[in-house]
Order: sequence, then C-alpha cells, then structure tokens
Amino acid sequence: MARAVAVDQALSVSDGTKIPYTGGDAGAASTLPTELRQVMENAQITLTTGLLGLESYTKFKFQPFEEGTPFYTLQSLESSDLSLIVMDPALLVEAFAFDLGDDDVKELGITDPDDVMVMVVLTVPENPQDMTANLLGPLVINRTTNKGKQIVLHGSDWPVRYRVFAAAQKAEAAAKGGK
Repeated sequence: MARAVAVDQALSVSDGTKIPYTGGDAGAASTLPTELRQVMENAQITLTTGLLGLESYTKFKFQPFEEGTPFYTLQSLESSDLSLIVMDPALLVEAFAFDLGDDDVKELGITDPDDVMVMVVLTVPENPQDMTANLLGPLVINRTTNKGKQIVLHGSDWPVRYRVFAAAQKAEAAAKGGK
C-alpha cells in the first residue's frame, strides 16, 4: 500500500518519520550535492503525465545550466526546441511544503521518502531580475525510478509566479540597513 509523503525541509511519511530533504538553505546560491548532480545529469527522467500544457513530452534529462548557479536545464529528449530552467525550491523558501497523495506516491513508485527530489520550473523574462518560480506546480521526481510528475497543489497558497530574486534583494537591503 502506498503512503502519503509530506514534502518540506524534511520529507516525512504518513507515520511522521522525518528524513532530511536534500535541498539547500533558502536564499543560498549553491548547487545540488555532487552525487545527486551526477545522478541527475546521467539519468533520463520520465514525466508520467508530461508537463502542464506539454503533456505529449515525457522524456527529459537534467543538464547543468551554468557552473556555480543553482539552476538546471530540463531538456526534452523528444524535442531539442523544448527546455526549461528548474531549481530546488528549498533555495527559495524555507517552509516549502506539501503533501504528496497516495496515488502520486504509487504512480512514481516511491517507497522511501529519501528518494524524492523536488524542483520548480522557472520563467525567465527579458530582464532576468524578474525571474519567477512556479511553486504551485512543482516537479516531484523519484531518484530511484527516474519517474516524475508535475503536481498541482490545489488549495495551496503557493504562487505560480514567485519572484526568485525578490527574497535575495530584500535580504541584501536588510543587511545594508535598509538602504
């Protein structure tokens, strides 16, 4: 029987057991751990239902975006014209959390919450300082099976357009005494 998984800074199964999340500190400009990065860069990810609005594309591969950044490219293996910029939401917000339902747990073959990786899709406009992250529709990936799915967090207050640099800019301003 599948168990619901709560995804936050520590992943937990429905019995309350906490397992540390692999993400970084909110606002930190870091990349994923080397071991995880190597797995991601060498694995074909199958998004079981595709992406919202792009359901016919299900085969993807992670590629580093640029060395020293927390960004990755999610490149379609079915169309060289389709790639998205993604990142770990834990680098954006401290309390990013949601429950993953039993059906999704079963569909992705999740048996150990430690195998769950969460990424969010970014929208990069002409001015990159206005970049946003879709926190309402995160990608949940089972690192063991390489199956993933974009989950819509119905009833959630997480925004579709969370300003990526807004928090960093506020923190920088606060560190300078609000100047």
